[in-house]
Amino acid sequence: MANGWLPSAALTPVAPMPSPQTSDWIGSWCNPGCRIEIKAADGGKLQIDAQGIFPTARDFHNGAFKAQVAPQNDAIAFADDGSNYGDECHVRMQRIGPWLLVVDNAGCGGTGVSFTGLYRRKKEADR
Repeated sequence: MANGWLPSAALTPVAPMPSPQTSDWIGSWCNPGCRIEIKAADGGKLQIDAQGIFPTARDFHNGAFKAQVAPQNDAIAFADDGSNYGDECHVRMQRIGPWLLVVDNAGCGGTGVSFTGLYRRKKEADR
C-alpha cells in the first residue's frame, strides 16, 4: 500500500474494453459494503441487482438498484426499475481492465449512499 504522491511516470493507463462480450459483464462484483450481481437475461439483456450498506456514526444507510438492460458498445447506462427509490437512481457502468467502474447520481439510497467506485469480480470459489 502506498501513501502520498506518485510521479505520473509510475502510473500505467488502463483503457476501457473496446467491445465487452456478455460474459465480460456477468458475475458477482464487490466493493467494500456493496455487491452487484449481473446475470444473463432474455434477448441479449443483462439482469442487474445491487445492494449496499453504508455505515454512519450511529447507524447505517442502505441502497439498492435493479435493472434489465442491454449493453451499448462498451457501457451500460440505465435508470433503476423504480422498485427501490423511484425514478431517481441513474447508473452507468463500464469495464476497465479487470474492474467494473460504476458511477451513479447518488439517488440509489439514503443520505450519503453512492455505488460509485471500482468493483472486482469475485472468483467462483469465493461466491
